Amino acid sequence: MKENGWIKLHRQILNNPIIKKPNYLSLWVILLLKANHEQNSFIWNKKKQTCNRGQFITGRNQLSLESGISAGTVENILNYLESEHQIEQQKTSKFRLITIINYNKYQEVKQENEQQNDSRMTTELQQNDTNKNNKNDKNERTISKDIEQCYGREDINNLLKDFEEIMGFKSSSSKDRIFATHLLRNFTTEQLKAMLTYCSTDSYAPRVGSLEKLWFKRGDIIAGLKTRQNKMPTNLDNIK
Repeated sequence: MKENGWIKLHRQILNNPIIKKPNYLSLWVILLLKANHEQNSFIWNKKKQTCNRGQFITGRNQLSLESGISAGTVENILNYLESEHQIEQQKTSKFRLITIINYNKYQEVKQENEQQNDSRMTTELQQNDTNKNNKNDKNERTISKDIEQCYGREDINNLLKDFEEIMGFKSSSSKDRIFATHLLRNFTTEQLKAMLTYCSTDSYAPRVGSLEKLWFKRGDIIAGLKTRQNKMPTNLDNIK
């Protein structure tokens, strides 16, 4: 028996008297979990033995150990389940073969098909996400290229260089070439340098790790700069 996977538990069990008997219910679930979901062969007493789907080899002492129920109570419960035609037992002096009656009815083969379908759906969703991300990356590269052609690659490169020199590290955002154009359209090179210098030297200034963050925090940065013009003489009259 494989130690992974899952079983189905039908709601009809709510109509079974064992639902009100914790030991009975617990042992019944253990039997379902231990039953083979596919044919399994092994060698016993120098002979090949086969357990079919819905069967397994055990003993009352083993079930007692696994369930925490006394061996005597285990025996009584197994006999009850047999009398109710929920299981069949074939006993030997060494072990007993338990068969879950109607196993196939409630543990249908399509269970494995459902697992395969779930796995396939997961793979397809992952592929779709990957394709979507690749498409977005391609779109961003196309937009960035168009913007550079319209605005000027040299100005964008110069702003990225200023950011690296003033802030002391390279911008971490993959979208910074796009945000560079937004900044260059709204501010002069002098104003942008003043904003970066303020962020790198003033302990009260917003922290920016990319031109993207510089763009979204521009309002706070401008407000801080305007209160400190005497420290950093820069024409800020046109900054909005």
